[in-house]
Amino acid sequence: MPLITLETIIPGIADSLAFCNWISSSGVTHHEQLSIHQSVLGGTGLFLTMNSLSTNKDIELLRIPASTTYNLASCMSILKDVTRLEDSCAAFAYRESSVIKFFLKNLAPTSELAILQAYFQAFVMLNQLHRWIKTSKTAPKEFVDLLNLSPVRKVDLYTEVLAGVEVPTIDSDKPEVLQLALQVFGNKSVIANITHVLYQSHMHASLIEALAKDETFNGIGVDIFDILPLERFHQINAAVKSRILEIPEEIESKSDDFLTNVTLVPLLDFANHSNGDKLNAYFDIDRVSGDVLLKFDAEKLSDGEVEVCITYTKNEDVAKVFMNYGFVPQLSQAPSVYELYFDEEILLGMNMEYPTGLLKWLKVMPCAQVIETESGTLVDLQGDFFPVLFSGLKYNIDWCVETFGDLEAVQYYESECGDVVPNLVHKAVTRGDTFISSGAELWETLTETERAECESKYSEFLKVYAELRIDQLDIFQRKHRISTLVEHEQRILGTFREGVVFHKGSEALQEMRSKPEVDFEFIRENIEVYEIITGAAMSEVETERQISHDYEVLCEMFGEL
Repeated sequence: MPLITLETIIPGIADSLAFCNWISSSGVTHHEQLSIHQSVLGGTGLFLTMNSLSTNKDIELLRIPASTTYNLASCMSILKDVTRLEDSCAAFAYRESSVIKFFLKNLAPTSELAILQAYFQAFVMLNQLHRWIKTSKTAPKEFVDLLNLSPVRKVDLYTEVLAGVEVPTIDSDKPEVLQLALQVFGNKSVIANITHVLYQSHMHASLIEALAKDETFNGIGVDIFDILPLERFHQINAAVKSRILEIPEEIESKSDDFLTNVTLVPLLDFANHSNGDKLNAYFDIDRVSGDVLLKFDAEKLSDGEVEVCITYTKNEDVAKVFMNYGFVPQLSQAPSVYELYFDEEILLGMNMEYPTGLLKWLKVMPCAQVIETESGTLVDLQGDFFPVLFSGLKYNIDWCVETFGDLEAVQYYESECGDVVPNLVHKAVTRGDTFISSGAELWETLTETERAECESKYSEFLKVYAELRIDQLDIFQRKHRISTLVEHEQRILGTFREGVVFHKGSEALQEMRSKPEVDFEFIRENIEVYEIITGAAMSEVETERQISHDYEVLCEMFGEL
């Protein structure tokens, strides 16, 4: 069975045969029953035809040599090789090494991901320049021949794959849409990503201006705007971000200590994501050769064709997954988490007494931790201790004004503090005659009756808030990429209309996690917690060995939630 048929359409690749030859020449080996074609999960996927396959060992599907992967070290090696070639010749009309260095200097990347993005922005431009030079009637033949020998050419086909990847993230949304989203969304991951995309647009404008002035491109006769438009600049950044993997590397030979490198791994990055029933494969490292391996879980073997799925992230934070990969996680056995931030204008419109000030002094974030499972949507009652707001608290404006001078000074101080007021002994919040310094500490002192009252009021608050928030989010048109996240939040809010279900397992899980050994009786007593998190009924758990395994999963999951 061929890995890729001539009829297979891979975005960015005009010649499937040339792509197959590139794979072969790169030293990549693959299982004979592995193929690449369109996926119902989105884009292109990897598929294994499992007829007649029978083994107890996990199956090696792909072996990608370290030399065919792209991380900081390999990209730097390409730059050195290009420089070495250029130094040995005098026929270059422009130096590819200068182009790469130009991008690294002007984009000023500060993280592994940003450095990789800068390299591939340069590789994309060099690929476009090479195409233009080859068709130019004025370029000297000697120069064209030397460009064909450049080490950058071995990256060209993979660069074209990245250039053809359409990642439905917010990178392609217009600035005015993103500015509006900044006003409406409080989720920190959303804000950080929107701010970064807007900053990238600014960097692109500065980059184009610098490119137009740089002597590297003088006399080439090519329009820089045509080679690197803003849309392609954003698209390449999104493609790199969505396809990176953290590949482990031994610190010392035969050591159990590892560090991870942010790495692009051709072919393996065609594998789609799942944390549910579709999860059937994983990537690994050959500790001798350094090759990256894709392995299929032997326990998932069955007849017929199946899509090969790996996990991009075990912790399915909905906002982060969408911002990085352009999709919202499907509900599966693993719960996903969405931080529902409460809009300040809506809170004030609900006649809540100065909620922002109260929350900042109490070190409580204005949000609800929403846990989504196949069986339903839950609100973590203690995720951010927001329910304490319904325990009869008062904002002690007299103390604040006396301490800071006037109300304007108080509000300025609170705004400068960011999310919470730092560790400061204060009397800004009272409950009856008691000064309250922390929302978490207050929750611990509440009686069961008081907690139940907070829960009831919080439930009613969420129902009213949901209606107002759904209407507020309708300002976004469905054609915008951010609308995917908007629709997801509206769906969550819609479930509140039917009634709010609270997740109360935090304390039980915390106690479970602190136990040195598995307490099977304790797990059975907390059956509701177990079933919510594992997604399995207790009757299906037949042995203590299974409970022991799930116990470890619970501990890890609780730490991530």
